[in-house]
Amino acid sequence: MKILITTLLSIFIFSLAAFAAEWTEIKAKEDKTFYINESSIEKKGDVSNFWYKVDLSKNTKISSIKEYVSLNCNERLFKTLESVSYDLKGNLIERKVATDSFEPIPPDSTIDNFYYKVCSVDNKDVELPSVRLYLADVKKTVYANWQMPSFDSKEKSTYNVKISKEGIIESANISETNGSIAFNNSILDAFNRTSSFSPMPKSYKEDFKEFNMVFDALTFVTFSTK
Repeated sequence: MKILITTLLSIFIFSLAAFAAEWTEIKAKEDKTFYINESSIEKKGDVSNFWYKVDLSKNTKISSIKEYVSLNCNERLFKTLESVSYDLKGNLIERKVATDSFEPIPPDSTIDNFYYKVCSVDNKDVELPSVRLYLADVKKTVYANWQMPSFDSKEKSTYNVKISKEGIIESANISETNGSIAFNNSILDAFNRTSSFSPMPKSYKEDFKEFNMVFDALTFVTFSTK
């Protein structure tokens, strides 16, 4: 009981802070605009709690909803701790203290945008699932277009690849190699044949993404379509 009272008191204190908060717009979508109260962000290890608000421009009964959310930055999980709704005059309609368990954050969702904003401070290299899937498709396509000149298992090269958020491969540079000129030229030919892709997922906010690709005989045997 003492633990529950402490938890409810903590949520109540943060509720008061949310009412007087300054809100920063994160995303506008059709008839909804999403905001975050950056001053409410509280970090404890891998978990970060914060308030966000949704303004509903076309709703005839509810003008806005504020929610107090908890994110597990390491595991990419979230849960709602409290939800507050207001009518068109700004009067309180309902306040709910939630007891939800942590759930996975859907890729490219609203919570995904908040996750990037809140967790990137301490987790700048977090790679979202949607981005991992995107890069896996890029690698698979490049590997499939690679025409290896020989099956010398001793030849191996690692390339640092830079792709723009528009899906254009800006550069592919050797970081390690013991391969011949012909071997590395065949890799560059593969990149030239697959120099552009669809845009990166909307959840990725940077202008470019860098990643490594390793080329060897095993890679060729696995992905070759010849």
